[in-house]
Amino acid sequence: MNIFGKDVNQYQHLSKLKDKGLLDAHLKAATQSGKTFLFDSLKADNKFHDAEPSQGFGYLTNNLQAIQSEVEEVLYLNYRLNTLVPINNSIPEGAESYAFRVKNSYGEAGFIDSYGTNAGSASTSYSLRSTPILQGGIDAQWSLQDVRTAMFAGVPLQTDTIDDATTACLNHIEKVGLLGDVTKGFTGLITNADVPKIQEVTANTLETATDPARYINGHLNTIIDSTSTIFGNRITTGLTIYLPVKQFNFLATEKYATDASKTVMDYIKINNAWTANTGNPITFKVVIELKDAGLLSDDTTAADRMLIGFNNMRIMEMGNPIMPRVIGIENKLRYFKAPLEYSISQLNFKHPNGCLYVDGI
Repeated sequence: MNIFGKDVNQYQHLSKLKDKGLLDAHLKAATQSGKTFLFDSLKADNKFHDAEPSQGFGYLTNNLQAIQSEVEEVLYLNYRLNTLVPINNSIPEGAESYAFRVKNSYGEAGFIDSYGTNAGSASTSYSLRSTPILQGGIDAQWSLQDVRTAMFAGVPLQTDTIDDATTACLNHIEKVGLLGDVTKGFTGLITNADVPKIQEVTANTLETATDPARYINGHLNTIIDSTSTIFGNRITTGLTIYLPVKQFNFLATEKYATDASKTVMDYIKINNAWTANTGNPITFKVVIELKDAGLLSDDTTAADRMLIGFNNMRIMEMGNPIMPRVIGIENKLRYFKAPLEYSISQLNFKHPNGCLYVDGI
């Protein structure tokens, strides 16, 4: 039994890894990447402290693995950003920035004569950009009385503080990934100026459209017409339509006009140019932050925004070298602190022309 009153086998993320035979591979990969802790090396320092706080310190440090497991449990259950955008965890932890290429267009090949003198030139347009990686963190805390009570009564220490601290880390990472951060110059999923934008004259055009499926497919075809990336580079996975809650619910519940057995969303998932060429359906995702994220064509009236984009690392990604983790335990005598750290970049669009914002959706 560990500090939070759970056997190791009760942690759902560990159980699922174990059931799939992935636990050993997971631990091996974590060790090779240097992202494990030597818990046995963390010992209480009794030299300058009286017995009671030192015993509490020892109680916590000896259970540091359980504390980190609780963090992993929250990550496993609550992390939603990686279902919305690709997360790049392969960046070295010590990096303060990383570079990525933005691809704008490319040339097309054609027939040539026997000498090749009429061969065209590739007109690939790249720009190399660098984005900073910044550190974030928060401290989980337990009072001496919290620890004293748990030790005396032989009951598990309460998990609220570490759960709330981990959730706070995830909330900040997701906020930056979706909205960016003006103070740091970061852009997010719904705020990138490089992504082409269509601004409707009036709001709620999806609900007022004669054929909502045709309306969505029209914007999807705009991307296909304006870039060869989708089919030219054989990107066959990840096409996602990100919608605010109201518009998502409309598509998910409104029956398709000519087939009452299907919702409009069900119909669009299969009946579109993307699926016809790749065989893969479109994915729909709710992003509540898209509400009032755009402007109508008058550039003054706030409007809900739709994003047609790709949950594909060839199109966009967010750097996340360090997922939330506990650095160690600090003895503050009257309380004990478990600092959490993480590091992130902004969300980077590698091929912004492969995406489209539609304001007034």
